Amino acid sequence: MNYQTELTCQRIDIWLWHARIYKSRSISHFLIKNEIIKINSKSVIKPATLIKKDDIITIPWNNSSRVIQVLGFSTRRVSAKLCHSLYKEILEK
Repeated sequence: MNYQTELTCQRIDIWLWHARIYKSRSISHFLIKNEIIKINSKSVIKPATLIKKDDIITIPWNNSSRVIQVLGFSTRRVSAKLCHSLYKEILEK
C-alpha cells in the first residue's frame, strides 16, 4: 500500500514524524520550538511551518547534523522501508 500523495506541502513537525526522522512528533516539536531545525538555511520556530518538495532541511543527529532534501509527502507514518522515498540524504556532518 502506497501512502505517498500528491500533496504540495506539509507541516514540518508532521513530515519529520511521517518520514521517521524522529521517533515522535513531540521530539520534532521540541527541536523546532528551540530553533534547532532549519529549512533552506533558515531557522524554523513554528511546528506548523509548511515545507514543500525540494526544500533542504538541516537536522541534529546524534552529535552531528544531517542535511536532507524533501522528495515527497505521506498522509501517514510510513514503514522503515518506505521512509527513504520521502527524502534524500544530501550530507552528514
